[in-house]
Amino acid sequence: MMRKSVFLMIAGGCVAISATSALAQNRTSASQKGSLLYYSKIELKWDAAGALIQDTFITLVNDLNADVCVEWKFINGDDALAAIPGVERAHKGWNMYDCSACYTPHENVYWSASRGGGSLGCGAFTGLDVGVPPGRPDPESPGERVLRGYAIAYAVDADGEVISHNHLTGHVDIVNYRNQSAWEYNTYAFQCRFTQTNGAICGADSTELLLNGAEYDSAWAQILFDFYMVGSTAFSRTAPATTVTLDTDLTIYPVSIDTRPNSTNVNGPVHTKAEIVVWDENENDHTGTYRCLDCWDQTLLSNYDPTNNFLKSLIQTDKGKARIDGVQADDCDAPGACCCTRQCSVHPSACNDSSDCQAGESCGLFNCFDPDCDLVDFARGTPDRDCSEAAALLGVSDKVMSFSGFGGAGITDAGMTLVAIGQENAVINRDIIPPTAPLTGAGAGPEEVGSEDAVISTPRTISRGSRTDKD
Repeated sequence: MMRKSVFLMIAGGCVAISATSALAQNRTSASQKGSLLYYSKIELKWDAAGALIQDTFITLVNDLNADVCVEWKFINGDDALAAIPGVERAHKGWNMYDCSACYTPHENVYWSASRGGGSLGCGAFTGLDVGVPPGRPDPESPGERVLRGYAIAYAVDADGEVISHNHLTGHVDIVNYRNQSAWEYNTYAFQCRFTQTNGAICGADSTELLLNGAEYDSAWAQILFDFYMVGSTAFSRTAPATTVTLDTDLTIYPVSIDTRPNSTNVNGPVHTKAEIVVWDENENDHTGTYRCLDCWDQTLLSNYDPTNNFLKSLIQTDKGKARIDGVQADDCDAPGACCCTRQCSVHPSACNDSSDCQAGESCGLFNCFDPDCDLVDFARGTPDRDCSEAAALLGVSDKVMSFSGFGGAGITDAGMTLVAIGQENAVINRDIIPPTAPLTGAGAGPEEVGSEDAVISTPRTISRGSRTDKD
């Protein structure tokens, strides 16, 4: 086997493309093969001394007797952080790097986020934030450090055009060396529906991947989240006494993304409100819980802002279920950051559609007030990129179980890929990056060209409420 890979660090990553109406009949699944895969959570952790305490291993399987090339996008899910002199170095954020690799028939490969390479043939995830000490301060574990995000992989031909190859699957193992525990989740797979001919171009434009059920499978309208309440001790036993308390690390992110390095003036990070309705064990629904998402979000349920309906102390049952919807909402717009707001045409009240307005009024983009508005903003035909928008979401959950009592203290994890309902479209925008060379034989390992630490000549920095070079 001979595999060639190319790496390119670019300074852009989580960039918005508005979802279109949901007309598709085919939806993504975590139990099918596809031509496009989403790896929802990659997370590295270090202790205060810089020793690695958690790694992430991802796999890819080519379940067909035919070669295939795959383009990978490894994405930093967190925003950039400015340096604190004498305390903390600066950190890149919402950035990504590419890796193109080709695989032989029936090949199955893996990759370590901390080491890179492996049989998958891509650079280490640490290339997204190079420096000492590794990672950034962990918001969930004071004194520790973390680097986290996600990855996308899709089948391409020798010219970098996206193709139909509905024979790719993958899963992820997250291994915690300190806790001596691990958990696993499946990837989301989107099948090419444009053509079922293997190796044929998937869609009308390889720079715009339509996840609409006609080119690729569509995404979902709402995520379904099955969970145990924070603080529940339902897993405990009485004799010998062992208390198990529960929390959950919930990872959710918008499906749409613009991976082009020079699109700063077109779109910004996907910014949406994850609106969450919780049902307790008595089928009572509870509203008021939400999370503002930029690009990608991982947060312990115990750390959600009030009203936090994930808390047993508030809901009074051990078990719950939730529906999570990515919606446009003023709650998640920074004050004065939006170029336009949807308002009724006569009375200046906020609206989602004309049914929210009085008779004879329409709902639209009126009363623009952002002093940064210019012709570029209006030419988009949509609200300014600093505004929240409706967005299809994907995600995984990691149930964190803390043990005490007989047998000593300990922590372990159990996770799952989230399921969902309904249909909502999404878009991936990309530049065409041909693989360095087609497969030529067997027996050789991956050949790396360039470095995942390289910086291109036109870096892109994305910041909310601040835009430059809008021409």
